[in-house]
Amino acid sequence: MIWKYKTGGIVLSSPTVYEGKVFVGSNDENVYCLNADTGELIWSFKTWGIVHSSPAVSDAKVYIGSWDDRIYCLDADTGELIWKYDTGDSVDYSPAVSGDKVFVGSRTKIYCLNADTGEFIWKYKTKGAHPVVSEGKVFVMGDKLYCFGSKPALRIPFISKVPGFEAVFTIVGLLAVAYILRRRK
Repeated sequence: MIWKYKTGGIVLSSPTVYEGKVFVGSNDENVYCLNADTGELIWSFKTWGIVHSSPAVSDAKVYIGSWDDRIYCLDADTGELIWKYDTGDSVDYSPAVSGDKVFVGSRTKIYCLNADTGEFIWKYKTKGAHPVVSEGKVFVMGDKLYCFGSKPALRIPFISKVPGFEAVFTIVGLLAVAYILRRRK
């Protein structure tokens, strides 16, 4: 073992490594920044809820959610608060960053916020929302699989029958389509 660091609670958050620093959340309601080589504490930031969310780091900013219903944007070097956004519901899921947007899920919605200012852009109702960003699209795992473009989503569900299968399609935005194909019982 090279090093270990004890927080004030259990750690269920996956660590994120960025520029020689390790960022992690803890059940003690803190976000920690540690030296990746030595394990020494660089800074910690107190939220007002358990932090199971794993941090996303981009452009020297740390984005992380907390059970206090907020997503936080912190300076990666100092731990100072840049902005926070209150979702009104526990933020259990890890954020994803793409360009100037950060996507984060609460227990009931997916949010798109301006990554620099925390300004609200759009939200969409889901049951759980774990976002992943790829090729300009945001894929969200929750009660269904969703795919969002860079603009607010328009959800138009319809059902199509395929012999022996049932396909449920949802059009999201203008180009993206999410669907579930399952064998009919």
